[in-house]
This record gives sequence, structure tokens and C-alpha cells, in this order.
Amino acid sequence: MLVDAGRVVGLRFDTINGTNPHESDFSLDEVKAGAVLDGDAKHKAIILRGSIDSMTGNAHLIIIYLSNGLFGVHHKCRVGMVRDASGEWHIVNAYDHRWVDHLIVKTRALGIATIQGICPR
Repeated sequence: MLVDAGRVVGLRFDTINGTNPHESDFSLDEVKAGAVLDGDAKHKAIILRGSIDSMTGNAHLIIIYLSNGLFGVHHKCRVGMVRDASGEWHIVNAYDHRWVDHLIVKTRALGIATIQGICPR
């Protein structure tokens, strides 16, 4: 979560494994339109879409991921965010309401099998 003067202004996505570890920041407008977390303009492997209230931080988000690149099949799952008593933000699994420390993208030959931590598959 990117916060400025107590207001949410965007999200940071960190890729910590793989051939190109990096940080990417996305504004609230980019998330609303569908921020491409992994991939490129033609091959959007992971997309985060939804809205975040900049004052309260309430989030209504969906992660869309390319499950089968050969046939262009995408799956999606809901994502939540909450602020704890100390003011820290946490990703929440929208299905079991548990805090998620990190996400693991499980791949297969033709795409992504699941995003462990937030997707129920």
C-alpha cells in the first residue's frame, strides 16, 4: 500500500523471485483500469482491477490471471485489504479472511495454475 499523508495513493507489487526481481508501483487510477502486475500489453498474465477508497482504504479488488495461454482462458479471485490496530495494511484472502504475507504464483506449462494465498484453487 502506498500512503501519503494518511491517504492511500496506490499499491506496490514486489516480484522477489524469478529472473527479474523488481518493484512496481500502481496508482489508484491504474488499479481501477486494470494494472498489469505481470506480463506486457499483449500478454497480460496477472491483472489487478478494482477500487480502493483513498481515505478509508476499503478495497474491492479482483486478481485476473492467465490460466491457459493456448486458449486464452483467465481465472479470477477476489482480494481484500484491511488496516490493523497499529495502522499497518494487510492483504486478506477474501474467501477465508486470513491475512496474507506473500503470494506465490504457481505456474504450469500453459499458464498459471493458481495464486497461492488468495485464490481458492
